[in-house]
Amino acid sequence: MTQRSADTSFDGRGPHAPDPRIQALIAYWRSRRMGRPIPLRRDFDLLVDMPRVLPSLLIIERMADGAFLHRYVGSVIVALAKRDATGHLVDGIWYGHRCADILRAYDRAIDEGTLIWGVDRATWPDGEWRMAEWLIMPLARVDGTPAWIATYTVVLDGPVTSYRPQVRILRD
Repeated sequence: MTQRSADTSFDGRGPHAPDPRIQALIAYWRSRRMGRPIPLRRDFDLLVDMPRVLPSLLIIERMADGAFLHRYVGSVIVALAKRDATGHLVDGIWYGHRCADILRAYDRAIDEGTLIWGVDRATWPDGEWRMAEWLIMPLARVDGTPAWIATYTVVLDGPVTSYRPQVRILRD
């Protein structure tokens, strides 16, 4: 997840528009804010509202020391990664040389209370490069303090050069 662009909003134009599943999650996240800057984690109930996204979802908590901990890793992500990161810190062991970029994106989403969408190449433990589209969604504790990240990933069909890498900050 490298910062290649920082568009202020998604306008539906460009070489790649978000996957319909991601568009549905964007609308869901926005609807669950209920007048708040970001939704509370307890109000973001994908198990009830959108269970089909769970296999491609990560739920990550930012700890008091600033580290990020995987709280839930969906079965599609586990299968692609060939291991389950649930209960483990987000670090170079799991994300390799891209870890610093991922941590910056997670911090930015939480600190700015904004959605971050992207499409880029991703490598899996067997060294295979695939195009992946992702959405980072910040969530808050009951007191409104931002502390969680929900990340949804779609692995795209076609060669890794099919899409131009993009990162967009999605603001209202």
